Amino acid sequence: MGPDLYGEALRSMRNPGTAYDNPTLGKDPQPAHYANRYTGAGDNGGVHINSGIPNRVFYLVATELGDTQVAARIWYYALHFLKPNSTFAQAATQVADSTRILVKAGVVHKGATQIVRGAWKAVGVV
Repeated sequence: MGPDLYGEALRSMRNPGTAYDNPTLGKDPQPAHYANRYTGAGDNGGVHINSGIPNRVFYLVATELGDTQVAARIWYYALHFLKPNSTFAQAATQVADSTRILVKAGVVHKGATQIVRGAWKAVGVV
């Protein structure tokens, strides 16, 4: 990360909150679970801090599907329907609905919708 910084990255999708811990940046504040989300006024209500939660969902889905490109296709499709003020629950519903649509279209394999729902459940959103 640099001569005065040490860590693996600025974000960890696999384990949010573990990317770094050093005197310059402090400890990675990202939560991996909805129950630990930031609810303060800083960071526009935690828009960047809390991104670890959906990042972890993406990681879990991509890992279980065994294909990052397929997971990216699902998220790309879902993002067309989300708004800047969408909640985590709305995102979970939209990503699952988008997966179901892509399964019906033959773009994503059967069973992917259950994987998506399971990932959102694993991080405490649904």
